Amino acid sequence: MHLIGGIDARRDPPNAAEAEDYYRRALELAKELGMRPLAAHCYLGLGRLSKHSGEPGKSGTHIETAAAMYRDMNMKLWLDRT
Repeated sequence: MHLIGGIDARRDPPNAAEAEDYYRRALELAKELGMRPLAAHCYLGLGRLSKHSGEPGKSGTHIETAAAMYRDMNMKLWLDRT
């Protein structure tokens, strides 16, 4: 679901509604299964999508959440990308 969300987000033009739906479904499942890295990736995807959709408030919140999760998990490469 995360991968499909990323594909929808990168279409030309982006399919923002579908991408957000897939990211949120993947996030819900990742939380349910305790898959913290995937959850962080979903937050990052949602943040980037919100930024490109012109919703900076949502974007900042999602990206800050992803960054905090990457920091907690010592995922420096992803933290740098965030």
